[in-house]
Amino acid sequence: MRRQAAERYMSWVLMLVSSVVVLLSVGHEFLKEEYATGYGQFDVNISQSQLTLILVICAFSLLFSLPVVISKARPALRLRFFRNNRIEVLVSVTLCVLWIVALFIIQAPKYRVAVAPICKAIIIRNANLYFSSWAALFFYCI
Repeated sequence: MRRQAAERYMSWVLMLVSSVVVLLSVGHEFLKEEYATGYGQFDVNISQSQLTLILVICAFSLLFSLPVVISKARPALRLRFFRNNRIEVLVSVTLCVLWIVALFIIQAPKYRVAVAPICKAIIIRNANLYFSSWAALFFYCI
């Protein structure tokens, strides 16, 4: 029983870290688009609504993973909400579904978030976002 709890705790920590990396990468893209001038014609076509949706998903994942990590690290701060394994599984499944949606948006070349089509080829625009979004989905679905 303790081994399973330790494995789940490590998954929550890794989810938290990957969520922070994705949040920072998307936030950088969002700010870059906010202050874009005529310099970056390539970056102008990123959909702000898609970036906002990814930011919201990252915020939800941080909202749930940070309290779980804190409560499991400090038994005195243990949350009653996450003592029940069913609730923890429900939160994990919900976050997994949200990350599947986010991954679809991040990886779609038409949105130009992490990858973009150039001259009949698809290139990776933002490697941090590309690989950490896959990591986030992997850690949420463990």
